[in-house]
Amino acid sequence: GSLVLAAGWLLPLRSVHRVTLLRGGSAVTIGTPGPLGLGRRSFTVPLRDVSGRAHRAEVAAAIPIKVRGRPFFFLLDKAGQLSDPRLFDLTVGAFRKF
Repeated sequence: GSLVLAAGWLLPLRSVHRVTLLRGGSAVTIGTPGPLGLGRRSFTVPLRDVSGRAHRAEVAAAIPIKVRGRPFFFLLDKAGQLSDPRLFDLTVGAFRKF
């Protein structure tokens, strides 16, 4: 019971709803569902603190994104829509060493 509740609380927090590159290209806003999938949460981080850990073409279902200072990975569904895939690859999807 409590394990299911913990998974239901934490997993939506790691699923990415929206990624927005802010004007100037130096920061990114990442939006996720709230705990238990209720509501929405978002946070803004500098682009230098975001690293795509695998290329879009290499993953089967979700693109893992690491944000410096946050535990675990965020998962961006590969079936989602990218308005500019090349821009995504060069910004959010780029691998950076932390």
